[in-house]
Amino acid sequence: MNEARTYVGSIAAQNDVFNEALSKPFILRVTARWHMEDIDNATRQDSGIMVSLDFDSAWCPAISFYKNHNLWFAEYDGVTWSAEPVDEDLDTGIWSSLEFDSLDRPNVSYTYTFDPGNYGPSDLRFCFRDSEDVWHLEEVDTEGDYGRYNSLELFPGDRPAISYLDRTNNALKYAERIWDPGNGWQWSIETIIEGSDEDMVTGYISLALRNDADPIITYTSNVLVLNPPNDPKYVTRAQIIERLAGEWQWPETIEEREFPGCFLYTSLDLDSTGLPKVAYHRDSTVRDLRFAQLTGGEWDPETVDDEEGANDKVGEYASLALDDSDRPLIGYHLYRDLPEYELKAAYYLPGVIDESNWVLDSLPTAQENIIAVSLALDSDDNPAMAYVCLLYTSDAADELDGVDLGGRRI
Repeated sequence: MNEARTYVGSIAAQNDVFNEALSKPFILRVTARWHMEDIDNATRQDSGIMVSLDFDSAWCPAISFYKNHNLWFAEYDGVTWSAEPVDEDLDTGIWSSLEFDSLDRPNVSYTYTFDPGNYGPSDLRFCFRDSEDVWHLEEVDTEGDYGRYNSLELFPGDRPAISYLDRTNNALKYAERIWDPGNGWQWSIETIIEGSDEDMVTGYISLALRNDADPIITYTSNVLVLNPPNDPKYVTRAQIIERLAGEWQWPETIEEREFPGCFLYTSLDLDSTGLPKVAYHRDSTVRDLRFAQLTGGEWDPETVDDEEGANDKVGEYASLALDDSDRPLIGYHLYRDLPEYELKAAYYLPGVIDESNWVLDSLPTAQENIIAVSLALDSDDNPAMAYVCLLYTSDAADELDGVDLGGRRI
């Protein structure tokens, strides 16, 4: 097993406890310099599609991820990393979302797939770890293909809420734990957007809570437009919907375009006044990182980063957080061509948010095949990112002999 690699400074240490745990490097930016460590650099063994990062109340990072067909959880205690499998039932955790509650208990929403290795139909599950370090596993939504692109938030009182894709019906669903006087705590499940062949929710979901009360969700969709009737066409959209006073409002379109092209990897955060900000990837003739906010009541998308190469893809796996001054920070990756990948970060200089004030960083990952990113801020507004690297390693040596790819909300 490799020793943890250290760049710029040293927050890394030998991670023998992992022993084939995962390939999930963790990186922290402190005083404008990026510090990196590998949690582990093991043989590929079906390491992750998604990764989710959060901090506990002591500002120690933790990560949920997919390893060896199972949901895993890793945490840093201020000195060392440790990791453990959480749910070892068939194929669990390809998609997961992590949040710490008020008692510093990790809560995770995730998928259970009953066709291992083929990304087949899934159920939505939820788990949390109690004060005695025992994991409690629950089924949330079953009997269909549910749970992909799940995004978790916690209400006051640590009540979980999850938004996710109903792939069976191309629909957007929402689950919330509520108290039933006759039956105790139960999951209340509703379909927010009914899917059809003409209006298909495609996923890339991100959930946030306004004032700890009203859920707001971003997602992507494909819609058949029949205006004019003799010229039907599909458009692809990045959209947002919110619940006010218990009622879901009509969805708003952040940005749309005609086929070919699509929007991917929406990531949502709310500023100090409760207004939504959204980062996402636009995949079309220009494949770039986009950021959108409301200006005068209208959505105003802008390009944050775009590369000039014909095969470049900028902004996949976008993960957004706002600092205490409401400035956006975005983690994402740049794909050029095999095996050229870069982990990147975009953040804002003080001042009015417009295209001229974005600062772009390319991070020293020493990895060529980054495929998933999750970003969060610590107590000093330092951004941290966890990301997935898929590696093929030689049994005889630590050299790479190939690259493999797969396909966030914090």
